[in-house]
Amino acid sequence: MNTSRDRTVVTFECRKHLDLSFFWYANFRWPNFGMMLERWFFNVVCVYTFWGYAYWLAFVFSGDLLKLLILLYLMQIGLETGQFLLLLC
Repeated sequence: MNTSRDRTVVTFECRKHLDLSFFWYANFRWPNFGMMLERWFFNVVCVYTFWGYAYWLAFVFSGDLLKLLILLYLMQIGLETGQFLLLLC
């Protein structure tokens, strides 16, 4: 889990550019708002939700832990690929 990258995104990109995200500021633009939502969703929400789910699965299905870890690894690759394809659009 890369928490330093998550903190960097939140600190330097999201907090620094909050004026681009609120509609009552003069610099507000819808594409900027969408960019901020995308950053928060993929770099914060998805990362912590994924690892929380992984811990829960490891606790519930501890007998098949190797299969579970392989499945979770493939899911992470799928999420990263989805983020990459979304950014290409």
